[in-house]
Amino acid sequence: MSEGRYSKEEIEGFVKDVLADGFCLLRDHFPKETLESWRESFAPMLEDHMAREGYLENRGRSRYYVTLPFAAPFADPAIYEDEDVLAIVFRLVGPDAVMVQLASDTPLLGSEYQEIHRDALPLFPETGQETLPYQLAVNFPLVDVTPETGPFEVARGTHMVSK
Repeated sequence: MSEGRYSKEEIEGFVKDVLADGFCLLRDHFPKETLESWRESFAPMLEDHMAREGYLENRGRSRYYVTLPFAAPFADPAIYEDEDVLAIVFRLVGPDAVMVQLASDTPLLGSEYQEIHRDALPLFPETGQETLPYQLAVNFPLVDVTPETGPFEVARGTHMVSK
């Protein structure tokens, strides 16, 4: 693994952002060329998904969740072994973190905003206690993300919304 670009203090700031807001932003973190390669490979996969399973729109109107193959160009250690991302993940969930899926959550032209929700329920709801982060996602767009084509939106703090 290569050395990260962020200091320990900056990593800690990202961790605090996740704990407070439910997310953090690493702006312009991955090389544009890498993401362009992913985008080119993703486009026919999205078209195929829409042709076969488009009726599912499993994230709302004109929003698609597509699992990506763990093969080139997506199986790229420069992405899934990124020192900074792993530093944040390990700080949040510990060194035994496991990547279980590679996928794209993609809004397209005509998409609608999702209802405000949390992605993962508390691990032990019977206790009445909220759960610290245990299920994380690393997101980057593989389509143009603009207000006209379907923005990516996160509501701060919804990771701790109770029933």
